[in-house]
Amino acid sequence: MVLNERQTQLADYINEHTSAKVKSLASIFCVSEMTIRRDLRELEKQGYLHRFNGGATRCAENEVPPFEARKLLHDKDKTRIIESVRPLITDGISVFIDSSATCLCIIPLLKEFDNICIFTNSLPASLKAAEYHIKCTLAGGTLHSRDLCTVGTAALDFMRQINVDIAFFSSQAISADGKITDSDEQQTAIRRAALKNCVKSVLLIDKSKQSSTPSPTDPPYPV
Repeated sequence: MVLNERQTQLADYINEHTSAKVKSLASIFCVSEMTIRRDLRELEKQGYLHRFNGGATRCAENEVPPFEARKLLHDKDKTRIIESVRPLITDGISVFIDSSATCLCIIPLLKEFDNICIFTNSLPASLKAAEYHIKCTLAGGTLHSRDLCTVGTAALDFMRQINVDIAFFSSQAISADGKITDSDEQQTAIRRAALKNCVKSVLLIDKSKQSSTPSPTDPPYPV
């Protein structure tokens, strides 16, 4: 089921504020509590959040929602990301786009430039590139059903063979001390390979991924 505008804003609000009560949400969105409860049930069903008695809370940091859910969140942040990336793009460059919903948002920007070439392991990114008639090469491999991307040996070998001008990537979180963290080892391996074969790497992070605590582990990426 496709979310309506209120449901999308509701999911964004809870993700930004961690949790919220039904009564408060009804007041903020100027609808009845019954409507909010109905929206929360649908959002939970689609993997955006978890309900509790009288309210809802966002998914835990180590609990990644499905790709289709993530790509609709944080529209304002993604608009700012697009504008911050614009000065980096020039005609004729090659770019790597990772499997994140965050990086997907820059593809409409790339259509404004000529002779751009995209390399990716993301099915949604390849489809979006085709929509805008941008040359795109999709890595083969095993389909990752949650994130709609290719992983495994074939995808990794492909990434080791390419060379790009800019690698755009995101991650699950960035800690207070600047360490990038990720929970999916297969996708981490793909990003690492791409980052080793690029002239410039650009990390795209929205504020929901910024943690207030230091990371207890070493960062998975060479940045």
